[in-house]
Amino acid sequence: MAADQSRNGVNRFYSKMAQIYAGEYFAELSPYGKYIDKFLSYLKQRDRILDAGCGAGDSVAYFMGRGFRTEGIDLSPAFINIAKSKIPKGKFEVMDIRKLSYGDSSFDGIYCFATMEHIPKKEASAVLNGFYRVLKKDGILLITTPRGRRVHEAYHPIAKIHFLASMYTVKELDALLRKSGFKVIYHRFLPRYSKSQVVYNRIFVIARKLT
Repeated sequence: MAADQSRNGVNRFYSKMAQIYAGEYFAELSPYGKYIDKFLSYLKQRDRILDAGCGAGDSVAYFMGRGFRTEGIDLSPAFINIAKSKIPKGKFEVMDIRKLSYGDSSFDGIYCFATMEHIPKKEASAVLNGFYRVLKKDGILLITTPRGRRVHEAYHPIAKIHFLASMYTVKELDALLRKSGFKVIYHRFLPRYSKSQVVYNRIFVIARKLT
């Protein structure tokens, strides 16, 4: 089956990957704690965080454990079911980040790790505009994407499925964020963070909502 970035295409990929990613992400969160903590350093305890593309809920558990009010959304019902079973006290919902149902200024921070690559580039601005809308004044946004200049088609050897990943340069991502009302305040380049990850090098960006 050909790779695509439609809602159904992404669901097919993560339905196959849910159990694999659940095990890896819960086991491998700690090596990247310094980057996650950098994001949290811009927030205050009890601030409200949205994990946009929460997967199995590992980051939600991490944030909750550090005193942040956190909710997780994901397009994949398989992931949401795993997250609810692993973190009974967590708040999780199946939701498309392109169609956020939250009210304006609902969150102090948005954490979007390894999710934007599944969005077609033509829809990236609409997603960022949605993030801007639901963030409070001076809200903080974290995004990671694969680093590159194209849409990358890859084959996942474990899931045995093709997938597409939207890749960005720092300049390209900065321009998109500025267009949507954000200012980049921190960025780094990250190596691959998972044994099963096909797209290895990533951009890690923290941006602040401008008013």
